[in-house]
Amino acid sequence: MPVKACPLIPTLDKIGLSRDDYLKFKQEAVKGTPLEDGKNTCFGSLAWCCKISSPCMFRNMTLEKKGLSAREYMRCKHRLAEKIMHRIFDEGESADESS
Repeated sequence: MPVKACPLIPTLDKIGLSRDDYLKFKQEAVKGTPLEDGKNTCFGSLAWCCKISSPCMFRNMTLEKKGLSAREYMRCKHRLAEKIMHRIFDEGESADESS
């Protein structure tokens, strides 16, 4: 799990999504995808890794071992971001409307 202070935390607080709920959601969102594992990365999953433009030998080593190109890695990260945005904006609006 990521342990450093993430700039996303204040935004999560603002929209009413707890850190734990976000972590659980993100773990579920990557199940069955190439981002799910990555035991040699800092947090044990490619889900928590930076975009490809940020240098990281652990992420790059993991991508190479998995045979995942930088382009496909970023496609997977993009799909993950779409799931997160859907959860925050689309499902969040539905929850607000039912209140």
